[in-house]
Amino acid sequence: MIGDSLKTDIAFGNNNAFKYTCLVETGTDTYEDILQANDNDIIPTHFIRSLADLNKYL
Repeated sequence: MIGDSLKTDIAFGNNNAFKYTCLVETGTDTYEDILQANDNDIIPTHFIRSLADLNKYL
């Protein structure tokens, strides 16, 4: 699951047993939000600053 919101996109991926979740820092949440998260359901397995960075991992 790739998304820009911890509470919706990343939570959906984690709660539905997606192997990987990736937060893109072009939306509502940032890396700082990940560091401050107290709920494991909203912590992604990966983080990128923009979708353009995704090419590095494909």
